[in-house]
Amino acid sequence: MEKCIGIDFGMQNLKVCYSDGRKNYKVDLEGKQQSDLKLSPNVVYYYENDEGNLSKEFFASMKAEDARRAGSPDYIRYIKRTLQQEKWSTTVCGGKYTFSTEDIITDIFRQIAFKMEEYRYDMTAPAILTVPVVFSEMQKAKLRYCAEQVGFSVREILTEPFAAVFSDEIRDECLDVDDGEEKYVLVFDFGASTLDLCLLGVSEDTVCSLASAGINFGGKDISDMIAEDLKQKLSETVSELIEAGRIDDAMADFELFELAERMKNSLYEESETPETDDVFFGEKVVLKQVNIDKMLEKSGIWKKIENLTEEMLESVDEGVEVDDITQVVMIGGSSRIEWFREKTEDYFEDAELVGDPEEDDFIYNSVALGAINYVNEEMEIRNSLSMAIGVNFGKGFEIALNRNTFYSAKGKRKQLSVDYLEKNSWKVRIYQTLNNTRRAKVTDEGVLYAGFFELDSALYDTESIYIRLSQTKDGLIMETMQMKNDEYEVIEPCLKLRTEV
Repeated sequence: MEKCIGIDFGMQNLKVCYSDGRKNYKVDLEGKQQSDLKLSPNVVYYYENDEGNLSKEFFASMKAEDARRAGSPDYIRYIKRTLQQEKWSTTVCGGKYTFSTEDIITDIFRQIAFKMEEYRYDMTAPAILTVPVVFSEMQKAKLRYCAEQVGFSVREILTEPFAAVFSDEIRDECLDVDDGEEKYVLVFDFGASTLDLCLLGVSEDTVCSLASAGINFGGKDISDMIAEDLKQKLSETVSELIEAGRIDDAMADFELFELAERMKNSLYEESETPETDDVFFGEKVVLKQVNIDKMLEKSGIWKKIENLTEEMLESVDEGVEVDDITQVVMIGGSSRIEWFREKTEDYFEDAELVGDPEEDDFIYNSVALGAINYVNEEMEIRNSLSMAIGVNFGKGFEIALNRNTFYSAKGKRKQLSVDYLEKNSWKVRIYQTLNNTRRAKVTDEGVLYAGFFELDSALYDTESIYIRLSQTKDGLIMETMQMKNDEYEVIEPCLKLRTEV
């Protein structure tokens, strides 16, 4: 059995697990949590200490929590959502310091590494990082870069729902099958920022990720909806507070969002009650589950989920129907919302709903725990691409590697002219999409920039070359060829995708 580190770098919370080869541990990043649930807010607070030097506080430290309650602009959260932007930065401490996405995430990984070393965990153990289905190769590359900057040895990056399959409870329920049995399992991962689906094909000795789908909608978006509703109901109070100079517009939005988060958590996490109440600057506020249900109905989110599921099932070569799915696994904090659970049970009426929403460990830690079990899994594992990958040809991009292609399988050869390559400085730009739409524009919604391959122009002496892509555990690679005597001659066999990191 191998040692391993599993890191679920969630938008809202961090979950880190470690295996010493014999036993699994949930890493307590703060050293003061009373429960067995090891979650820490994925935040960092930058400030100047008494000597005027830059200092940092992480997770739920007292100073970080005070900064959050005060709405400090130096309290950085939701940094994960900036990973797809090629260049993003923010200033702190009154504009004295500027940090990029990579700077901030590296700081967070450095603190994780510091705590693991403090507990004497083996930092040389391979690390498995997990990401949402909708993450592009660029986002994954940036996350890998930040982790490796502080000493983590990243072996592989898995999608979050696929990693969760290997956690003990889900594995026991879903992967242990009788001799000759085959079944389909759907993992429904509804976290703070994304809603991810992963369809698995399971047999006696093999588990395959057949298809994936996802959208950028999660718990934060639900809190935003609640906050907007509260803003309308409390508009008179908010106006009076602003006129009195007690708050400004930005602070009002911050306080309303914080109120929405507290009340949502009270309804679905701390207790299962039909309603809850809280106070907004001395005024009592009541929120009912039925109100949230109405907001969700009005948003049309379930119809989007149905369409997403149907499109994903249709994308599988062997053809899978909703009725073919025997088990549905629901994880992620937002999956505790009863409205979603009822919709899921109705839609997948022939499937068993796996997991207890009251079990914190199952809901929150499945991904990180599954990541460390994955390394030592004895079943044959076949992972597939969650996105189609294509090459930009100026007027759009052409798919070179289809969605749902299994890892290490090579895509079709694509021909590029030397004239085109020279115009693009011998860089082949790569884009990704969750569907197989051909000739899409690179500016279309849902088309993500992944990075580029840079060719050595001195190696080529023909008017056109051929490229072929494949996905490996280490990332996307490309081989190049040119025609010699009516045969393909490989020129650069293993080019690695580059990003702007």
